Amino acid sequence: MGKPVSEKADIYAFAVVFWEMLTGQEPFAEHDSYQSFVDAICKQRERPPLPADMHVSVSKLLTDCWAHEPDQRPSFTSIIQRLADSLVSVSLPDDASARMWKANWPDQVGVSWTKFIPIFYKACNEPLQRDRENSKEYKVLRAILLPDWHKEGDDETITLERFGLLTKWFGTLVTPQGSLLKRIEETARFPYFFGDIDRVNAESLLSAFAKRPGTFLVRLSTTEPIERTPFTVSKVSSDGSITHTRVNFRTDGRGYFISVKTKSGNLQIEAPCPFSALVEKAKKKLKLREVAPGSKFIGLFKDSGGQSAYLPPADDSDSD
Repeated sequence: MGKPVSEKADIYAFAVVFWEMLTGQEPFAEHDSYQSFVDAICKQRERPPLPADMHVSVSKLLTDCWAHEPDQRPSFTSIIQRLADSLVSVSLPDDASARMWKANWPDQVGVSWTKFIPIFYKACNEPLQRDRENSKEYKVLRAILLPDWHKEGDDETITLERFGLLTKWFGTLVTPQGSLLKRIEETARFPYFFGDIDRVNAESLLSAFAKRPGTFLVRLSTTEPIERTPFTVSKVSSDGSITHTRVNFRTDGRGYFISVKTKSGNLQIEAPCPFSALVEKAKKKLKLREVAPGSKFIGLFKDSGGQSAYLPPADDSDSD
């Protein structure tokens, strides 16, 4: 436009490149004429389209950075702070968890276990016992947040990404149904809970029971949990194949539901918390007969009477 250039031009350029990184698309690809391109950008104020599922903090940052008037664009000092804030907001969509992280580690993507634990327990309104090494909920939490922690006493790092997955799997820090810690413990007590094993490992494990239809396990989504589906029930079907059924959070946050295909169409089965209530309610329709052996969490409850495997009622059959 023939005007003096300042660092604000770099901020505009940053926004366009950042948009490319986020979308994997080429900006302004529809223009094949330089003159029409200049007219669109400088006079019509055209900008790349913002995806509908982009987090509001990120879309607002892009919009501010490519504002038409240079003096309306933020400084890079401000951008860096906003990026850090956005990273937490994107990783922790649960407001309570995001507030906890921002209040204590606003510019960090990881924190040591010893620093994380007292803050986390306080946010959950749970007491941190002096003998926590003997606490079942403490051991389960550590096994899920630090799945590769093999050396006792090592001060491993809790990453923002892993903590985000924890809240997507089990929900917000405190609900009327209890704290996040309690919900994690009550789920891990059941021998069908295998934690975050992936689809490949689940199928490999269950393939050994191809001649025992109804053998099953429950696992956490190891990819980004989508559409509030934190759990998957993996089982051996009547023909020996392995099938996977996603478990959804109810929209009110007070339980779970699954969709089951029947001869008459799709059937939705719902149950309030705890998660075990859904498994119990759905076991006949899903034809869940026997728990697969090998959950690493069983050993954490050996001295406290952990839940045992079960068989369905005698009148259960493969018919819908």
